[in-house]
Amino acid sequence: MKKSYSHIRQRTITAIITFITAYQDKYPIKLMCKVLNMNRSTFYKCIHHVLSNREIENQKLDADIWAIYYDTNCRYGAPKICDDLHDRGWHVSLKRVQRRMAAMGIRSIVIKKYRHVSNNVHVDEKENILNQDFTATGINQKWCTDITYIFTQKDGWTYLASVMDLYSRRIIGWAYDTSMTAELAVKAVRNACMNVSDTEGIIIQSDLGTQYTSELFEQYLTNHKIRHSFSRKGCPYDNACIESFHSLLKRKKCIVKRIRIQKMPIRVSSNISSHGTITGESIVALAIRPRMKCMRGVWHKSRNFSVHHIVLRSYVINKVVWIYQE
Repeated sequence: MKKSYSHIRQRTITAIITFITAYQDKYPIKLMCKVLNMNRSTFYKCIHHVLSNREIENQKLDADIWAIYYDTNCRYGAPKICDDLHDRGWHVSLKRVQRRMAAMGIRSIVIKKYRHVSNNVHVDEKENILNQDFTATGINQKWCTDITYIFTQKDGWTYLASVMDLYSRRIIGWAYDTSMTAELAVKAVRNACMNVSDTEGIIIQSDLGTQYTSELFEQYLTNHKIRHSFSRKGCPYDNACIESFHSLLKRKKCIVKRIRIQKMPIRVSSNISSHGTITGESIVALAIRPRMKCMRGVWHKSRNFSVHHIVLRSYVINKVVWIYQE
């Protein structure tokens, strides 16, 4: 009994009460209370305790907090959960929500920030054909591509390369891997080219990263007669569209827990949004159409859009798509 003192006494009163209740058939309650330095009156008061109105309210509040936390894939912290609770009719303060979350042992998942380290390698100036002109009169005229870093809970840093069509603002090609290589950049463009019958004359914008200035990437573009436009050094605004997409992707719902490079199941959110660059039309989050058909579509603004589990290579993704890994 005395050996259990150092293990049990440091815990909460609830844990001590649970321990005494579990062993009351084996040891006298009086002896256990004495060893654990607890008054018997405290023990009997706790086991015969009737929940107060505040405690009953806290139980209901905890259930709603957990529901919001689970529905947002553990992304929401106390401020956003507090806002959602207000929408549900709760009149609670931020500090109370923080206390309840601490009592339940839950907190928001924060994506680890990437710390960039320069390699001090000089890159010659390249031609900036696009020059921040992101307008297009039709699909497959102007593309932009970039690689973003995604930190996963299990596998550390992973890398997503995406290709966006600047007319429809859809992701028409992508590649995902645990290493950032020229092959990753080529694979994303190759997947985009699978949706196009003739790639001659397409302008693709990229930064001056080693993946995009590599001989492998340049050779692939030359073979497909794609013109390469480069952003200026230290100027992310030259590639703002794809930068914005990757930022939105990571800020909203991109929480990747497990990497399956060959078969990565994708779930698309039921939210359907409008996009300003196409006159505010509501565009489908996932166009379920065969390749080479209708790269741009207008769907009804209803949010009752079913969830599909598919492979992205066969379809086209809207700029506001929310991606999860199962």
